[in-house]
Amino acid sequence: MLATADLLDAAIRVVSRDGLGALTLDGVAREAGVSKGGLTHHFATKDALVTAMLEHFAQRLIREVDRFAADDPEVAGRRVRAMMKVGHPELRGDVAPADSKQASEVQQLFYAAIAAAVVNPKLLEPLKQHADGLRQRMLQQPSDGLWQIIIWLALDGLMLWKLLGLISQDDPMHGEVLQFLYGLSSRPPMTEPAEEVEYVRN
Repeated sequence: MLATADLLDAAIRVVSRDGLGALTLDGVAREAGVSKGGLTHHFATKDALVTAMLEHFAQRLIREVDRFAADDPEVAGRRVRAMMKVGHPELRGDVAPADSKQASEVQQLFYAAIAAAVVNPKLLEPLKQHADGLRQRMLQQPSDGLWQIIIWLALDGLMLWKLLGLISQDDPMHGEVLQFLYGLSSRPPMTEPAEEVEYVRN
């Protein structure tokens, strides 16, 4: 019997390749090579599968973001830069096929999350919790935490433009915007150097 993580990876592949509308229990079972009964033993409903898939994917992304942030010697803006490296591997230079595949999954799951929110906002709870955790970690650098969040919002706006067909991956402006935001991440609007400190919310 496949592990739960393997079933969730199969669900991610279906959504990434065919969109959220193609995510059915039958389709995921077929993708995973198991019977529908084998799948429903773990996830009785499509909503349960979607929630678990988003949680699984969010955990995977956070691990990648943490890895890139830890390897970045420049403190200022390192978490939002790590996010950009995960979602846009071309910013890292050498791009392996697996990196491009993951970037495509990031974008498709972003769109799937929007669709899920329309159908059932509760399905987004796992993503909201992880996003809030990432936001809090950014704010632990009070000298540039808000700056990183502003860049994050701009990145989400770029993805929405792609969803709406206002810009494409091949449009030169797409790459120009990414490079501009990537450069901004290391230039927060302050003079004192960024330093890791604990951020306490009132």
